[in-house]
Amino acid sequence: MANVDIPAGHENSDMRPNACNISLNRRRDISLRTDIKLFCSRDDEPMNLKELLRNKDLEEGSKVVLFGVPDMGKVCTDTHAPGYIKQADRLKELGVAKIFAVAVAPPNKVQDWAETCGMDNDKVCAVSDKTGAFARLLGVEINRPEESPPYVWRYAALVEQGILAKLKVEDENGQVQSSSADEIVKILEEVERRKDIAKAQGKV
Repeated sequence: MANVDIPAGHENSDMRPNACNISLNRRRDISLRTDIKLFCSRDDEPMNLKELLRNKDLEEGSKVVLFGVPDMGKVCTDTHAPGYIKQADRLKELGVAKIFAVAVAPPNKVQDWAETCGMDNDKVCAVSDKTGAFARLLGVEINRPEESPPYVWRYAALVEQGILAKLKVEDENGQVQSSSADEIVKILEEVERRKDIAKAQGKV
């Protein structure tokens, strides 16, 4: 993005072409889209976003992390998913109640992949975005709109009480950097650090 004037107030914004729609989605209550459903197992009925992101099991103020994989390939299996499994306990300490791995594929294939990765519902739950509707909601699809289901960018989304608070999209699907579990941990640790500073200064 060299030699491009950055609008005032967006000096620290993600201005990459594949993430330019993030500001349109940020702070948006995506749980209102009850028409969009994700499959959490091979056989169960799908859950809509309200059921998934604002259900009775989530405590007030708790967060949900969803990380999206493009193809359940080697990078997804060997790096992306294991990172979230490894950091699950730390994310829980930082207020994350649920972690979902999202793939645009049939439920059976997604659950087969989850077993390969060693996922369990206690730490990371794999869900099927069967039609790609959730990917389109986030704006991370790569293929033309008429193609279904779409191929997607690798991403990670942080949701709080249904509100999309942060969306991190990779420059290339062959890497795991901005969408990694370590990156989400850093973001949440910085939030906690700022809260501690505010408390110490008597601002909260």
